Amino acid sequence: MYNSGNANITQKALTLSGITASDKVYDGTTTATVNATLGGLISGDSVSIASTFDNPNVGVAKTVTLNSLAGTDGANYSATLGQTTLADITTNPTLKGVLVSIANGSATSNRFSEGNTPPPIPSIGGLSRLQEAYNLDPLLTR
Repeated sequence: MYNSGNANITQKALTLSGITASDKVYDGTTTATVNATLGGLISGDSVSIASTFDNPNVGVAKTVTLNSLAGTDGANYSATLGQTTLADITTNPTLKGVLVSIANGSATSNRFSEGNTPPPIPSIGGLSRLQEAYNLDPLLTR
């Protein structure tokens, strides 16, 4: 016999272990890829971990924070988030040079790659940010 009524369905708790973040080539974003064992995940469910670098700049042993559960079934689960791990952001290996234009205190640039010239990158708001992002020698940008 069926009784109508209300039911509360709560999220299933996952345990995260073996957390590692993948190194990436500089792309101007803080998006990070994290791998972990998700203990308690129901077979066939699709859950990933949305995570970010602390900033988008090139660097070694940068902090990556686990922000939320994502994927088709991510909302059905809970986990201890805010955990951190480390990964590197490396310079773009195809980058050959950067042409910087400064007008009215705002810097913009064009990147030159092997075999082609990609479209200009957006305004960067300062030469020091460009130096850091592309790991440029400060003496070459004066």
